[in-house]
Amino acid sequence: IHEDVHVIITKDGYIKKLSMKSYQASIDVSSPGLKEDDEIIFDKVCNTLDTILLFTNEGQFINLPVYKIPDIKYKELGAYIGSFFEMVGTERIVSINHFRKEPSKTDKVLFSTKLGKIKLSYSSELFERKFKKGACMKLTEDTDELLSVSFDDDSIKDVVAVTKFGYILKYDKLEVPVTGLKAGGVKSINLKPGDEVIMSSLVYDFSKEELLLLTNRGGLKRITIKNILSARRSGRGTPYLKTVKSNPYFFVSGISTNPFYYKDSIEIVIKSDSDDLKFLGSEIQKDTFENGIQILSAKVKPLKVSFNVIKEEDFESYFNSLKKEQAKQAQVEATETPKKIEQKSSILSDLGSIIEKQTTIYDYLDENDTDIDSDDDLKDFLF
Repeated sequence: IHEDVHVIITKDGYIKKLSMKSYQASIDVSSPGLKEDDEIIFDKVCNTLDTILLFTNEGQFINLPVYKIPDIKYKELGAYIGSFFEMVGTERIVSINHFRKEPSKTDKVLFSTKLGKIKLSYSSELFERKFKKGACMKLTEDTDELLSVSFDDDSIKDVVAVTKFGYILKYDKLEVPVTGLKAGGVKSINLKPGDEVIMSSLVYDFSKEELLLLTNRGGLKRITIKNILSARRSGRGTPYLKTVKSNPYFFVSGISTNPFYYKDSIEIVIKSDSDDLKFLGSEIQKDTFENGIQILSAKVKPLKVSFNVIKEEDFESYFNSLKKEQAKQAQVEATETPKKIEQKSSILSDLGSIIEKQTTIYDYLDENDTDIDSDDDLKDFLF
């Protein structure tokens, strides 16, 4: 039957779907069926023709058609995913993605691991077998695990990797090879002994796009992605945490989002071993501190930062506006580049004669109508 339903998936792998009528009748009068210490990590309206992809820390994926999910009452526990697909040892879900239609043959997905391996694969390979479990990332070390999964689109240019010790590396996604699902990855970032990746993702190049990074001492570090210098894949990265000998700072979790534009359409969630802290994107404080805004008390243990879309239409509107702004800027840069290259070539070839004539570079630039008036303008133009 082709209809909208409500799908619920928990951290421990319990799944169920409910009719829209049953869900609305239940949420105000009963609590969801959950085991102790379990929590809901996916709670969304889907169509019975949709597909949900689950990814586990063991480098496995599950293709789960919505119509195959059992109908179970809201207050009941749900069906364990291990009843349908074998779950090995401490295997757990690390990412959930909902698809209303299958990706094209050219669409890609990025897989990243805790020990700094990375690869791109074609998303369509994940849809070749329905209601099946299979490998999506070969793990070459026993201590490694799949950390994150992010799906590519045309608005994405870069990959960002963030480590526990505070190193951040940004590089072009074209440096990541495209391989099959069963293959292992290449080195994303050069880790120090004992360090590990806590976030690795494709990131948008939008204006004001940020990393929100949670520290072990309850701070939230805000970093504008455009301000991170681009480098080459497999480098060490740049340190973004101040070194402290006693009780040092570490990053424990991170996301990329845009609270400046998304404002009240998103809710930032800080999870700890105590109660979760939630606030709107518009309520996030300005970060003027070396190791982030102090969000949590020193008495609690920070676990994870995430965000939820709470106003779908507003979020989509902001997101589409950012994509249009980016496309417009790319067109401007494309038309300016040939002129800039010609001017740069001419200036560099004439540097010798400028020196011989003892003419200042700025006199020469004025004569050639380049609109460069300062040292910073000159650096931007030449480099």
